[in-house]
Amino acid sequence: VMGVGQILQEWVAWRVDSTRRRMNFDLGKKSDRLHLLHGLEAILLDIDKAIAIIRNTKLEAEVVPNLMKGFGIDEVQAEFVAELKLRNINEEYILNRTKDIAKLEGDISELKEVLTSEQKIKQVISDELVAVNKKHVTPRKTGLVEPGDIVEHKVFGRGTVLKVKPAAGDQIVEINFEKVGIKKTMANFAPLTKITEEE
Repeated sequence: VMGVGQILQEWVAWRVDSTRRRMNFDLGKKSDRLHLLHGLEAILLDIDKAIAIIRNTKLEAEVVPNLMKGFGIDEVQAEFVAELKLRNINEEYILNRTKDIAKLEGDISELKEVLTSEQKIKQVISDELVAVNKKHVTPRKTGLVEPGDIVEHKVFGRGTVLKVKPAAGDQIVEINFEKVGIKKTMANFAPLTKITEEE
């Protein structure tokens, strides 16, 4: 049986591992996308040349190798260019697609930096938890008892009794911490609530 501390340690280890795997996946997807856009950027230098290569190639199987030779790009990039619709082989389309290159490069650099440090991964987790808390926060339904609010503290065989200083206009509240649960009574000790283990 694990204690609370060990449970938290196991959860943190799991969360670090899952976050690292998620970030590695994102890194791979962004890197692949950047690679394709660099290929698209290459033909922007001479769109007419790319169209001429495709138009003058006799066999479909030779289109990709010819684009590779013509622009110094690899097979994946050439395949991506070859699959473009004819209407998209224009300067406006290519510029719109390649404008994401700088952002992708920044995202990739940031992901690589975070992945080099477990402490930075934990900071990412912390930031995510803060965001979740802000989005789904539920106001407390009960108040917190400060040490200065306790006016009497007794320990007995079955548990502990605390008498808490009331807020303005309230009565003194007595809280019994017993083996069966918690019992709260007012100053006249009339029971208000009792929570047992079964409840």
